[in-house]
Amino acid sequence: GFAFIMLTEDGKEISFVQRAKGLGIAADCMALSGSTPHFHHDFFTPGFDFTGYFKEEITKEMREEYHISHSEFSIGRCYLIDDTRSIPHLAIEITTPLSTLEIAQRGYGDADVVKEHPVLYSAQLGALKCITQRFPLHDTTANIFNMIGSE
Repeated sequence: GFAFIMLTEDGKEISFVQRAKGLGIAADCMALSGSTPHFHHDFFTPGFDFTGYFKEEITKEMREEYHISHSEFSIGRCYLIDDTRSIPHLAIEITTPLSTLEIAQRGYGDADVVKEHPVLYSAQLGALKCITQRFPLHDTTANIFNMIGSE
């Protein structure tokens, strides 16, 4: 699966979520949002456009979960998680000029958004170490925050 490192206000802050109860992965905890992309039947076909597939999956999730259009975000670095027991396996930086408040207002009242993550959190990037020490985060989210915070 993918995790989204939401860098709001052009990367000045990080936004993460309270995962809803009853989800199959990382239920009822503070974590990064994410998606499980569908397995495309042409993955192993010579010439398959993996970059296009990747961008399409991310754009679809940003539209569905955050009401952010493709022109309102950019895709940054990707962090591969080298742990076969870990989910997600890939964390993707998503940078947007929007604030977490603006994103929350767009999703307010949308049952499809709320059923996945009923709460959005926001913090300055410099606070990541403090957050990982003080709050019960999903294990993979804590590891990703530690990677970002050490840079």
